[in-house]
Amino acid sequence: MAKSTKIYIACASAVLAIILGSEIFKTVRFRKYCESTDAMKTHIDTVRSFSTQARRGDILDCKGNILATIDTVYNVHFDAALGKDSVWVEALPALSTGLAEILKDRTPSEYNSYLNKGRAAQRRYLEICKDVGQSTLDSLKSLPLFNLPFSKGGGMIVETIQKRVYPYGPLARRTIGFVRNNPELYNNHIGIEGSFNKALSGKDGYGIIKDKHIRLPFGKIKHIHKAIKVVNSENGENVKIELDIKMQAAADSILRAAIKGHKGIKGACLMTVSTNSGAIRTMVNLTKDAHGVFGEYYNVSIGYGYEPGRIIAPATALAAAKCSSALSLEGMDLTSREALADMACKCCPSAYCDSLKMMLHGENSLGLEGLSSLKLVSPDDNSWSDNTLTSIANGYSIMAPAIRWLALYTAIARDGDGIAMHLVDSPAYHYRLCSKEQADALAESLKAASAARMSGTAYEMAGLTGSSFIAMPGAGYTDEYGRHAMQSSYAGFFPADTPAFSIICMVYSEPMTDSYTITGIPSQVVKEFVSSSIVAERVKETLE
Repeated sequence: MAKSTKIYIACASAVLAIILGSEIFKTVRFRKYCESTDAMKTHIDTVRSFSTQARRGDILDCKGNILATIDTVYNVHFDAALGKDSVWVEALPALSTGLAEILKDRTPSEYNSYLNKGRAAQRRYLEICKDVGQSTLDSLKSLPLFNLPFSKGGGMIVETIQKRVYPYGPLARRTIGFVRNNPELYNNHIGIEGSFNKALSGKDGYGIIKDKHIRLPFGKIKHIHKAIKVVNSENGENVKIELDIKMQAAADSILRAAIKGHKGIKGACLMTVSTNSGAIRTMVNLTKDAHGVFGEYYNVSIGYGYEPGRIIAPATALAAAKCSSALSLEGMDLTSREALADMACKCCPSAYCDSLKMMLHGENSLGLEGLSSLKLVSPDDNSWSDNTLTSIANGYSIMAPAIRWLALYTAIARDGDGIAMHLVDSPAYHYRLCSKEQADALAESLKAASAARMSGTAYEMAGLTGSSFIAMPGAGYTDEYGRHAMQSSYAGFFPADTPAFSIICMVYSEPMTDSYTITGIPSQVVKEFVSSSIVAERVKETLE
């Protein structure tokens, strides 16, 4: 064969080889392209949002003690579909052992099996643990895979949960309140938590994350995980209230002990107010649950509005004095039903009732919902009779909650200068209840009325005890079994000559044949509370 022919054949073979190689290369590239395209179809680009919860503000008492705060806990999940198999296999033994040592709820082999099943099922949100603290979370973050970012195969997902914590337990629980989300209930915003929910809540943050998948040469796919917008959260404000938790603790303990064992008692309250400022220092509210256990389930102080009985006497006297300028309050016996009735009967009924309304209507500056309104039978009502005026003078045919009667005694303690009682610091609202001379005269009468009942108390008291039957729907004051429901109370202020605090205690019974057994409880509770060491300390602070 000629040499030229051999060269020709070699060249042709080389060209053919190049053509075949090129075709093979194109085929492989095309197949890779198809494979990557199919893979891309399973990786859809997404835009998703996330939120960051603002920290709820604390509630503090007047001394700065924390009454409600936030405890942060975490729920931990794991994206078991991320990462290369080689990385997963290498990290799994140490990860399983570490989880078993930290959480102590499974053995290493159990965790190994649990995680492998999650991997096989491509679980994107595999539960690891719930409600763990910061130290546990920090330990988990140090484990293999958990210590890697998402881009490198780490799949740890942390959910932050805020839990409301009350360091003083049930103390003032109803006043502090709560917020719930129950569309079946009329009121989901209770107490300070509810009234100041917006300020306490702050503003949650949010962000937008773009998940994008890009096809690279030779079939590779790159996942880009990028936050394209982030708005930081704004933590809630702290709310400081006027309660003194140490005084509250003493009041709660004494009231609970006094009503313990009385099966007929359905509720009780004990309120103390600083006469200097109108700040509410104690607000104990006790009612029974379904098991007969007393707790802070309902705000008795502002919600129970029954006929007060004899503690209305100062209002009766002042209303009569406004109707007749000739009436003197000096030396008045506020414990005499006949004297109170005689004063009222000399008044114009309309003028007398209007005067009571002005004195007792008051302002709702508490920062709480649920304040019961004043209810008073007036001459225009069909139920008005010849005896109604006498009935009102002695605390019947008129209804108001404990806090409204306490406002009356607070104003007398302040030389007739009424002030709105409040739980959260606010501009003081003042009103003139009566003249200083009238307030002084009433204070002397209240001292005389308390002398015997409250003897032996740490401070001289000025106040009145009272009791009244509670009207039962459709049954008057006596039910079909001849039983009565009763309210018993003590309202006043101390020390009598230099008042630091005003106080009221009310106890309410269910229908009972022996309802009179509760009549001595309020005065005894007040006597013990006023004589406690914490009250002595606070009186000293106030008067110094």
